[in-house]
Amino acid sequence: MQKLRRRRRNDVENNTIKTGQLMNLSLFIMLLAFFIVLNAMSSYEPNLAEPIIKSLDNTFSTDAVKKDAAPSVKEDPVQSVNEGDIFDRIDALFTAQIVSYKKTISSNRGEMMLELPLEKFSQGVMAAGQKDLTTMSTARNVRGNFLVPTLVSIIKSEQRDITYRMDIMMHVSDNPANLQNQNPTKIAAVMRRGSALAQKLEQGGFSQKLINIGLKKGDEKMVELVFRRHEPFQVLTEEERLLQGGAQ
Repeated sequence: MQKLRRRRRNDVENNTIKTGQLMNLSLFIMLLAFFIVLNAMSSYEPNLAEPIIKSLDNTFSTDAVKKDAAPSVKEDPVQSVNEGDIFDRIDALFTAQIVSYKKTISSNRGEMMLELPLEKFSQGVMAAGQKDLTTMSTARNVRGNFLVPTLVSIIKSEQRDITYRMDIMMHVSDNPANLQNQNPTKIAAVMRRGSALAQKLEQGGFSQKLINIGLKKGDEKMVELVFRRHEPFQVLTEEERLLQGGAQ
């Protein structure tokens, strides 16, 4: 009799445990279903989310790098190239003139990289009769091309005593060192085209020491422009060399 009672009590306890587990599982499934429905009904507002993402990026990232494509909606080009820091203004200029490109900005390193179609960039640089957007007061007179003089004005207008340089990285189909051995004629042709672009920029007012032409493996239809702070080479005097030698 005692064994029977003990067995019945164990069965009741087991049934109670199973009932509690089923209840917990049911509540979990109901809660999961609620959040699934809530997520399906929710909407994403880029305008509201972007400031939060930028704030978190600036707070927790040691090197805030942002990659974007150029916006599809053009703002007033005259107003845009005259507002913001130097990277904002260069971005606005290429948005108005080139439109299709990708950008990467590293605020801590003071560097911005633009990847854009080579033909579009060449057309913008080589076009005749270009205007300077920074000298205009309204967008009504904006016609044709304005890449080179506006870019020169933006670079020269930096007010923080920081000079910026531009590296033009021409893309080739293979590692430049290997291609130089295999097809030096092709390397020479690519460098001639890059030099022609640099010469046109210099004629437009860009300082020769602030332009560099380089080669990089990548899509030959694309070109990279890297804007970074220029650190001029300083020749030490005899006294400065002696002081550095003594410090060592």
